[in-house]
Amino acid sequence: MGRDLRQARERCEGSGTCEGGFTVKLSERAKYHPIVTAEVIPDRVVPAHLPLLDGRVDAITIPALRNGERDPSYPSEFRVTPQTRSVASAVIVKKTGFEAVPSLTCRDFRRSDLSLLPGLFKKGLENFLVVFGDPYPNYDLKRYDFKRTEDLIDGIRSVFEGPRPCIGAVTNQYALNREKEITRALSKVDAGADYVVTNSAFDDYYVLDY
Repeated sequence: MGRDLRQARERCEGSGTCEGGFTVKLSERAKYHPIVTAEVIPDRVVPAHLPLLDGRVDAITIPALRNGERDPSYPSEFRVTPQTRSVASAVIVKKTGFEAVPSLTCRDFRRSDLSLLPGLFKKGLENFLVVFGDPYPNYDLKRYDFKRTEDLIDGIRSVFEGPRPCIGAVTNQYALNREKEITRALSKVDAGADYVVTNSAFDDYYVLDY
């Protein structure tokens, strides 16, 4: 951990305001080194296993998988959306001391959900990752409240006055048309994204080359 981040952690812990771990916006970390994140599947979050990542990643991202509607770990009468699974899992991870980043998807996020974000921000979720989300079968884009990731990014920014969470976006390192993909990533930055990460990868070659 760099000196700047160590000092930030000491200030945070000393203030007693960082319940569940110390918080640094990923955009701040990116000023000093390329950020590295690890993706953890929501219903497979085992807090006891997370120390294996200590010192190796800047944050843990929690995807909003589309199969989350029938999560067996919840009672059958309790309707859980992929979005709520991601946020709930991020809260669990945050309490272990890691920086947790829930995913907000155009597929599942509704305009009415925007009002929930300030409360999550106050509870310590300071970083969010905005993605389009793998569509459900036979999906209809007309039913989406946010039809582009840029729209959702702009919507998130609109509900905050003053301090706000750090908003991340995703770029596809496997895209065949790299120039077009970079243009798309820059469009997300123009919309208000504070940092950009690649898709999940098991081989660092494509990430580093990109």
